[in-house]
Amino acid sequence: MEHKFNYTIVGAFVLGFIACLIALIIWLTNGFEKVNTIEYKVVTNESVAGLSANSPIDYRGVNVGKVSKIELNHEDPRYVTIFLNIDVGTPIKKDTKAELINRGITGIVNVSLSGGTPQAGALLPTKADPIPTIQNGPSLARRLDEALDNITKSLTELSKKMGSILTTQNIDNFSNILSNTNAFTADLAGIGGKVNTLTEKATDTIDTIQPKVKEAAAALGEFAKQIQGASKQLEQTTVNVNKTLDSAQSTLGTWNNLGEETNSNLQSILPTLENALYNFSLFMQELEASPNSLILGKPKQQPGPGE
Repeated sequence: MEHKFNYTIVGAFVLGFIACLIALIIWLTNGFEKVNTIEYKVVTNESVAGLSANSPIDYRGVNVGKVSKIELNHEDPRYVTIFLNIDVGTPIKKDTKAELINRGITGIVNVSLSGGTPQAGALLPTKADPIPTIQNGPSLARRLDEALDNITKSLTELSKKMGSILTTQNIDNFSNILSNTNAFTADLAGIGGKVNTLTEKATDTIDTIQPKVKEAAAALGEFAKQIQGASKQLEQTTVNVNKTLDSAQSTLGTWNNLGEETNSNLQSILPTLENALYNFSLFMQELEASPNSLILGKPKQQPGPGE
């Protein structure tokens, strides 16, 4: 008995299966929900190997969009322009930066956004700039590459300096220094025994001197006591001297008063003495002129003419 197939039904089933498969693929890739996005671009001079269209874009780990396309700058091929579709409402600021981040060891690269402070204004499309440009930050690979370059340069410079230092003459000098150091160490080891002997002798000397030092300290103490007693005597002598000086000053005052009284008496007697001396002088002159007058008296004067 022959089975009859309805090819129309079979064809419709195949077409329906293909349509469902296409719908599933679309749902897995883009989904049916329409999301509004804003287009931005990033200009970089780094390699974009591993980055492709539909690569995810994250902002501090949060998925905020996808890469729409990647183009080489035809005017300056050193730069690559990456176009981004970022979800509406994502806070893209003027100081936001975009970096290329490697994910794992598979070589897949995506765009990661960072930065953005509240004080910075929002970066939005305008008529003059319909596709705003997000600043490009250095990727981890670039930072590592620059760090390795700096390390390589430093090692090269260090190698050159070491080459200039480690010359044959310097190596010989260094060998001489090591030899002298070994000789000095050997001499120092030999001196160690002598140092121990000197230390023992010094200890014995200290033990011998210590009693004498104590005796000297006691003698100094006794001498200090004697000085203290002498200072007390000197203090008493000073007091006596002060008293004597006071008495001398009093005596001088008495003599001064006596001198003043004597001076006043002499002042009153001097005129009388002067008169007496004058009379005595006249008497002597008369006696010299007429010695007999002392016995006979003064001679009588002859009367003058007409008397």
